[in-house]
Amino acid sequence: MQTQLKPERDMTYHRAALMLCLCSFVGCGQSEPPKPVFDLPEPAGWTHTEPRTLPPQDVGFSVAYEHTSGVTVTLYQFTREWKTISGDLDSAQIQGELENARAAILGAAKLGLWDDAVESGNGRSQLGTSAREAVWSRFTLTIDGQPATSDIYIWVHSNTLFKLRCTSHSDGSPALDKLLTAFGEACSD
Repeated sequence: MQTQLKPERDMTYHRAALMLCLCSFVGCGQSEPPKPVFDLPEPAGWTHTEPRTLPPQDVGFSVAYEHTSGVTVTLYQFTREWKTISGDLDSAQIQGELENARAAILGAAKLGLWDDAVESGNGRSQLGTSAREAVWSRFTLTIDGQPATSDIYIWVHSNTLFKLRCTSHSDGSPALDKLLTAFGEACSD
């Protein structure tokens, strides 16, 4: 179901997700986002915004998801004007995107948007219980003295890059697993 997200109940918690999202929006100028490559999933308990155009050089959009439990997820679909995007998770394109995402999280911590950010895991991960594999990195954040988890997933489908940024106060969430599975199944070849 597409709706506007509810007003933030805990601004200090959500600023991590907000700032990661804002880091990608600087310079937005396209009027219409490209069409989604797949139908945006709408699992029970989740709401999402309409697609928001990324900066012109990214050729893409983002969609913010929020679950009733407080988990927030931002989906990015983009091509960076690349004619061909390798589906190899070890490719320079995908590894470069993962490094950019890591740098954005660490940069936000240096700016004081949260107390600390430490990478606590990385590698490859399935999207929920789907067969879709993605590169993955997990950061443990400290926000006003409270721990939070921020996961990044990046994969390719239909010559298009996809990135998820998932933030929650708990390590692992059944609600998040359902959304990850829905994304993976939407990208089944």
